[in-house]
Amino acid sequence: MKSWPEYFFIWWGAYLVNFFSKTLKMFRAAAYSRRGQFLLPSVLLVPIVLLVIYLIYETAKLSREKIRQQFAVDAAAFVELQPAATYLNASAYINAAFPYRVFRDNMNTPLKFSNRGGQDERLTVYDWFYRGGAFPGSVDRNDENAWNPKDTDLEWNLKYSADPDADPVRSRWEVESPQSAGSAPVTLMSKTVADHYEADETLLYDSLWFYVTVYGLFGDIFDKQGAIYNKISTGGMFFKKSYYLNTGTCNEDECGREGAQAFSGLSIKLTPFYIRTMKLVYSDFFYGGSQRYQTGTQSLSMPVEKLVTGGNLFQFAYLDSGSRRTLGKLKSGIEVTQPFTPPDNYFNVDLRGYTPHVHATVSLECPAASNNCVWPKATSKYQVRMEP
Repeated sequence: MKSWPEYFFIWWGAYLVNFFSKTLKMFRAAAYSRRGQFLLPSVLLVPIVLLVIYLIYETAKLSREKIRQQFAVDAAAFVELQPAATYLNASAYINAAFPYRVFRDNMNTPLKFSNRGGQDERLTVYDWFYRGGAFPGSVDRNDENAWNPKDTDLEWNLKYSADPDADPVRSRWEVESPQSAGSAPVTLMSKTVADHYEADETLLYDSLWFYVTVYGLFGDIFDKQGAIYNKISTGGMFFKKSYYLNTGTCNEDECGREGAQAFSGLSIKLTPFYIRTMKLVYSDFFYGGSQRYQTGTQSLSMPVEKLVTGGNLFQFAYLDSGSRRTLGKLKSGIEVTQPFTPPDNYFNVDLRGYTPHVHATVSLECPAASNNCVWPKATSKYQVRMEP
């Protein structure tokens, strides 16, 4: 007499033998049928299809990381050079276009023609100062091309006056490396205008105070924007911060360190140009009873320190020789390479051995062939450009 477990195992064994026997007969029948010709290869291809799916997924994951890293390095390189473009454009603007527009709009007091020769040109205080060489501008203060230049203009043609009354020293300033003016008197007003128009001493000092105030403000702006630029342009700070914010795959203190090295040694320095003594020219009058008669002109030299603390009056800023060489390099573009850590994958392949990295070429340029649009041809058209 057998126990019930023995009967159970005997029954279960018979069942499995019968099941496998029927399954084998079914596969034999399928092997000789048309349906079987498709079924069997399909069963064999399932593992291959699964491997392909995994491979596509892992490739897509790696590509996604590569795209994110490429975007991050492009954005970081652009952001790193953008402060330099802003600094150069702002400096070029206060060198010529800004004073021209300020004085054009505010030195608009008409000058009365004195009938001492010449022809009445309906001049203003602007012409009195500009023709004396006080600031860069346009011969015609109403010239639309100078006041509102087109986007296609490669150069803003704002220069010191070439009028015979203008101080000839000004033309020697319009070079890339001008010599210091020292304490030599620099003429600010036109003698011819003061001789033919009523530009008296009262109008002189009112206008001179405005002139000195404006250029003093420009000097303060230049100093402050230079200090800010020097602070934020050291050590690739913008590159590393931007790269970290766009990836988040590395420690903030170390993120983007390799790519930031491409910007080392690319400092830009601007040197301010000052005058220390002003030569003032105005109309001379003789008073007889209740009448006054214009008899010619008077001139005097005035140290800047009488009106400005420190005795230096800002005129413009220019690039030193090292900065001009730096801008030459930036115009041709600099190569930025940033390695990154690839994500883990299903196949346990260590991709770090292939040193994956992303690359970008970034340049800073303006229309001038020398890439110097700060001085003497001050044109605020610096742009940052990215190339693959």
